[in-house]
Amino acid sequence: MKLMRNWFLDGDNGLKRFYVTVLLFSLLALISLGLTWATLPVQFWPFDSSYGIYNKDFWSSCLVNFHTSVVDFVLLTIIAGKITDKIDKAREESRIKSENVRRINDELRIFEESRILGKASLLANNGVSHKAFFALLQLGKMNTEGFDSKELDASELNFSGLSTSKGASYVNFNFSQSDFSGCSLEKWDFIGCLMRFVIFSGNNAKISKTQFTNCNLEGGVLDNVNLLRSEFTSCSLKKSSFKGAALTHVIFRRCDFDRIDFSGAHLKNCSFHEKYPTIKSLQAAINIFPVTLDGKVCQNWPEYKQAGGK
Repeated sequence: MKLMRNWFLDGDNGLKRFYVTVLLFSLLALISLGLTWATLPVQFWPFDSSYGIYNKDFWSSCLVNFHTSVVDFVLLTIIAGKITDKIDKAREESRIKSENVRRINDELRIFEESRILGKASLLANNGVSHKAFFALLQLGKMNTEGFDSKELDASELNFSGLSTSKGASYVNFNFSQSDFSGCSLEKWDFIGCLMRFVIFSGNNAKISKTQFTNCNLEGGVLDNVNLLRSEFTSCSLKKSSFKGAALTHVIFRRCDFDRIDFSGAHLKNCSFHEKYPTIKSLQAAINIFPVTLDGKVCQNWPEYKQAGGK
């Protein structure tokens, strides 16, 4: 008896079980009555009496309608239960996600506070930098839709030399002045991120199959980075530096190249769309051609000018 009481009193689930049980018993009673309808004794009230329209045919029609109603109620209860379960699951996932975001933000703040206080040695010894970095990675792999990512400030953090994993996505994050020197980024997405003066430089730094969309990389430092099959779309690259960088199959769409620095850079099969860097900025690079401007392959400077380059 106690087990049955607990089964029915289990919060919202208990209420659902109660409704389903009542409906199932009602359906069972109606089915039993329907199967034995023809064999019911004449004395079985009210089916043996006739009061105006209330005769056995009337009760027979009512029984059919009751069958339909109970079946409808059972189906509606099951559907409503599924919808409720889905809503409850979404709320629980949202709660867990919110807690994870707060925890990750706390770890990032601990890292930043330690750095500001000049406890650089403690960062390495206590693994604070690693915790912050992998917290950032975890956040990038989460579905953070519905959260104000602008509150998760990842600016001025030093993650240089730390290894990474594939696939992470960041929307509207602040990475300004953060240092990713020597890190390897593969299949990352930066969307609408503030990345002014961010650092990706270093001979061991590698960025591959990564998307930068609507990001502000003004003053960004990508010196000596190995940039492979990545895309910059509607990004500000004003005063950014690609000195000595190796760019292979990199696509630039509608980017701001004002005072960009390609000194000593190697460009291989790169393409520019709608907006192009100036000839002066590209002449400082090494191995520029072939380069593509809006689908037109250019093999030399005259062809570059003819395609719209200035």
